[in-house]
Amino acid sequence: MTADDELSPREAARIRARERKARPPKMVIDNAGVKQIQLSLRDRAKKKKK
Repeated sequence: MTADDELSPREAARIRARERKARPPKMVIDNAGVKQIQLSLRDRAKKKKK
């Protein structure tokens, strides 16, 4: 028996939607090259959604 079995269908759907939600990558401040890559990936992901 999993934790999903104990939740109402509405609550389970809400949790599944939260898990699917796109989360931005954590920023790496120390490395300028990695930061630039992350910013370009973020912008590319935003373009795909539109």
